Amino acid sequence: MLENQNAESIATTSVPDNNEKNDVELDIPKDNDTENIETTTNIPDLTRRIELLFTAKGSDYFKIWITNLAFTIITFGLYYPWAKARRQRYFWAHTVVDGYSLGFHGKASSMFKGYAIASVLAIIYYALSQFAPTYQIAMFAFLALIYPILFRASLRFLLLNTSLRGLRFRFLGSIKQSYWYLAPIMLVSFLLTATPLVVVYFTGVDFNDVFDSSDTNYWWALGMLLATTFLLVLIGVPLAYFKIKKYFFTKKQNLLECAHQQKHRVHHNC
Repeated sequence: MLENQNAESIATTSVPDNNEKNDVELDIPKDNDTENIETTTNIPDLTRRIELLFTAKGSDYFKIWITNLAFTIITFGLYYPWAKARRQRYFWAHTVVDGYSLGFHGKASSMFKGYAIASVLAIIYYALSQFAPTYQIAMFAFLALIYPILFRASLRFLLLNTSLRGLRFRFLGSIKQSYWYLAPIMLVSFLLTATPLVVVYFTGVDFNDVFDSSDTNYWWALGMLLATTFLLVLIGVPLAYFKIKKYFFTKKQNLLECAHQQKHRVHHNC
């Protein structure tokens, strides 16, 4: 008799009444609504706003600038890599990301190698422009060919020697991408260099000759030169600024993202 009563009580409690309201409501998502599932794991919030500050003072930087300028003039430009490293170290030390300052670890001796190569190329280009103008275009084409490689190398050097909380950054742009982003800049630069030669060729005016105000060809050539140069600068400078910034900021490792990842101790590639 007791066993029958227990069986009946179990039977009555195991089958809930449809008219009664359940204490626990389960929100089961549909098959096509899997994106709205909320997990209970503790995931750090990586979408919060990070404070970016620049704390440098003009009076402090003036001391660094005037010292760098004096030593650069005294050494005939040889001190420039050390001046650049000192300036970059000061700027990075006063750039605060999420409460932490950036660090610059580049060595002036390593920067001097690139500076020496650039100086030699500039001297050769200037000498050709003065004594062999016909070879100036060929030298410019060579510089335009290697400039994206040198520019990418400078960005890699800057970011590889930049750190946040002891972790270095990196630059992800490839050589192919550097040519793609800098192609419009090289084209505008080529046109600026070739414009005087083209004007001289078609008008026969030599701007090195004695100025003659009565020569209409001179004024025509000068007007063509100034108008073409103005249009190229008007278009080329904003385009160059945009392309360089886009190449840098789309291919560098994101500083703010790294700050989030480092603070919350999650996986990062900084």
